[in-house]
Amino acid sequence: MLSAAAKRMIADAMESAPRGRKGREAARLAEMHGCSVATIYRAAERGGSKRPREAGRPEYRAAVRAAVDLAHRSPDPVPLDLAMESAFAAGLISAAENPPLSTAHRIAREEGLRPGPRRTRKLAAEYPMRVVLVDGTTSKYLSVGDPLDAAETDWELRPVKRISARGYKNKPLAAHRLRLVIYGVWDRCTGYTRCAPLVARGETALDQMETLCLLLAETGDPRRPMHGRPDEVWSDNGAWCKSGPVRDLMGRLEIDIGRGEPYAKERMGGVERPWRTLWARFERSLYLRADPFAPISLSALRERLAEFERRENGRRLSRTNVADRPASRSAAWTALTNARPADNPLRRMPERAMETLAREVRRRIDRNGILRWGGVEYEAPWHDCWATARRPLEGGGTAIVVEREGTGERAIARPWEPLPAAAPAGAYRTAPTALDRLLEEAPASGAGADPYANREISAAAPMRSRSGEAAPLENPLDAGRCRDLDEAMALFSEIYGRMPQGPARERIAEELLGRGLTRRAVADLAAELSAIGRVGVI
Repeated sequence: MLSAAAKRMIADAMESAPRGRKGREAARLAEMHGCSVATIYRAAERGGSKRPREAGRPEYRAAVRAAVDLAHRSPDPVPLDLAMESAFAAGLISAAENPPLSTAHRIAREEGLRPGPRRTRKLAAEYPMRVVLVDGTTSKYLSVGDPLDAAETDWELRPVKRISARGYKNKPLAAHRLRLVIYGVWDRCTGYTRCAPLVARGETALDQMETLCLLLAETGDPRRPMHGRPDEVWSDNGAWCKSGPVRDLMGRLEIDIGRGEPYAKERMGGVERPWRTLWARFERSLYLRADPFAPISLSALRERLAEFERRENGRRLSRTNVADRPASRSAAWTALTNARPADNPLRRMPERAMETLAREVRRRIDRNGILRWGGVEYEAPWHDCWATARRPLEGGGTAIVVEREGTGERAIARPWEPLPAAAPAGAYRTAPTALDRLLEEAPASGAGADPYANREISAAAPMRSRSGEAAPLENPLDAGRCRDLDEAMALFSEIYGRMPQGPARERIAEELLGRGLTRRAVADLAAELSAIGRVGVI
């Protein structure tokens, strides 16, 4: 606050300043005392009402009135600069009557035709794609008509003639209940804005996620440089933030989600106002056409919107200066992105990111390997464990992907179906039960005692009856025994590769007779002799 002595010194200095240099003197005094120029004028008591002076170019005011009258043909006034361009192109004003844009805005404010600007505090970001805001809204002036193709990819859009109190958001709504929904993204560092319209019943999380991936994909067009994965995406507390598939995809993209209340000026003002204001500015410009109420197709609207975005981002100033100098949003986005540190480069958006979007649930796989989801039983390759089941949001067949908890192993599970009668016998076996797993393991309590094991015969035991030895009986079902010694020796020669001679041959014959001439015994003996590499040890 200036003291009384300082105010007297300021008044004397301003009084003694020559004509034409009072502004410079006021600036010098403001820098000396660390205050504003307005404070210097108030201290010198040189402010107050000014003498009204006659306008130097009265034709400017007539031109502004004509442009404002043209702008009010829209339910909401068209931006003044667009109305001035339209009035000049239509011949309503001449080149001599066309004032500079700043002069036109000043005249409109002085005449009470436009409100003055409103300034608010803003939040900033350190570099492009540090924080990106996303939101959706519906059109205020366009209603959806009939489809223009069989696939319903293009639609007829009709500008409303009068905003009434009926319908959805003050405009008619057809029987198909479809609306024009616009999703927009806004870079907090530069103010770069992009939006995309589509026809739907309303705002959905999947439409917003698909539009976000589409708008941030690299196009290769230098006129639209904004692309990549942002560090954070801010949105209101809507369905997009609460969707499980969206949160899963954003997590895999390593993008943090910032949630805020709708219309929160301090945090969400960037997406609630700037891009919505630009969309309303573009939408109202449709009433400047030769036929303001002529229908327009959705594809033509997208082409006009692309040109509008290119012009707006190319001529409007960035929120952040480049090398302490103002620059357009497009130029600032490119320059500030190239100036990012080497350890924090811009990350590109992966291709076909939406194809990885899936719905997932946590389910228990029972002991028979069955997982139940949505009334369908799926056959999994594991048993008696927890798993995460995933399936595509749209299409993708009947199979699902299951991921086992703990190990992270993934496999495909298909709906369970009964086996046909011609299936092999082993296919009918189910998963091992608890008893099967118990029998496969070693007994934990130790070996039991056999109640019928041989015991010592007491002296009082009855005398056994006398009997002769039983003659050997040939078993026709024994397929593992050679018929005689010659067959066993031939088999041994075939397995071993040769037949030893002399005493070694005799010892081999004795050993095979001792082992019962079984084929297993012949193979074991040949393997033993091959392992030691010599014969003559038997």
